[in-house]
Amino acid sequence: MRNLVFLLQKEFRQIFRNPTILRMILIMPIMQLIVIPLAADYEIKHISISVV
Repeated sequence: MRNLVFLLQKEFRQIFRNPTILRMILIMPIMQLIVIPLAADYEIKHISISVV
């Protein structure tokens, strides 16, 4: 348990020490919310159907 607390403290120190990491943590989820729905468009378009 002490190891986990130590690792969490270390990671939070690094995050708040480096402003680039903090920006990435805030911006990347927003970018994913914008880009993934655009890439995963399941609308069917231009399908040719033939009946035999």
